[in-house]
Amino acid sequence: MAEPSASCSLITTVRNEAGSIGPFIESILSQSRPPDEIVILDGGSTDGTAEAIQAFIDDGAPIRLIVDAEANIARGRNLAVGAAAGPVIAATDAGCRLTHTWLERLIAPLIDDPDLDVSSGFYEIDPQTFFERVNGMLTLPGQLAPVDPEAFLPSGRSVAFRKGAWERAGGYPEWLYAAEDTLFDRKLKRLGCRFRFEPEAIVYWRPRTSWRAFARQFFIYGVGSGRTGGFSAGYWYTIRQHLVTTLLVVLAIVEPWAWIAVGLWQAYYLIFSLAPQARQVKRKLGSLKAGLLALVLIEVRRLAGATGFLIGTVQRWTRPGRYRRPQREYMSGEGLS
Repeated sequence: MAEPSASCSLITTVRNEAGSIGPFIESILSQSRPPDEIVILDGGSTDGTAEAIQAFIDDGAPIRLIVDAEANIARGRNLAVGAAAGPVIAATDAGCRLTHTWLERLIAPLIDDPDLDVSSGFYEIDPQTFFERVNGMLTLPGQLAPVDPEAFLPSGRSVAFRKGAWERAGGYPEWLYAAEDTLFDRKLKRLGCRFRFEPEAIVYWRPRTSWRAFARQFFIYGVGSGRTGGFSAGYWYTIRQHLVTTLLVVLAIVEPWAWIAVGLWQAYYLIFSLAPQARQVKRKLGSLKAGLLALVLIEVRRLAGATGFLIGTVQRWTRPGRYRRPQREYMSGEGLS
């Protein structure tokens, strides 16, 4: 049974975060309930991140720094959790800013209920430009619609779990570059682990700062979904929509009357697929400019995600030994040996 004084280890992975690592660590050290230890896995930073972390260690911060230049995020998390001493693990990401009571609120359910396995924290956007505010509203759950606590799968940027649950799951799936936390959550669910949504355990996260970074973010998400076969319905919808558009354009080249069909189809797609979320952004921010920007960002998000999903799906079926077989073994496995 967990005691109120149960030790909690905070883990995170970093790579080339020199510009944000200072405020991030300061937000950890200023927690109302400080972690008993902080384990940071550096995945081969070349910008002075490790040196900045070492400066905090030299000043007495309870940080254990591990460097593994070959580690991806999943392996980095596994190494950090494996090195952690606490029975309760809190995870977050560099680049975030933790609210003062984040850790206290996050681990309270695990302390209060010894049968609980996972406490799902939440996150809010921390935009610094108009572009970041709009794309952040389209990126994070809960910005435009309420979160369903039963269906919510926590991100690695705000979650706490028992180390024993991590061991039962076999850790994070290290063959994945993206969607590793989603598959980890799904494995915990399959094992019957109990989750609780803790919406007041908030970290602030800065959205992508450029169009290229925004598109790349959703491309990577799409690749991860394709490789795992998860959350495919939305991607297939986008693919079907654009496939029909392409076929109609080809037909219109031969039969000019078909341009009417192209226009009607695009109007349908705009009104029923793109516009609803854009209108929500417009209402939230009270700005037509925000709505128009959201309209374009939604299409960029869908195209980038669908492209990544197709690539990931092809990789999943053409490289079964790298993706399908490890996933099958991971989801059916009994944990770490």
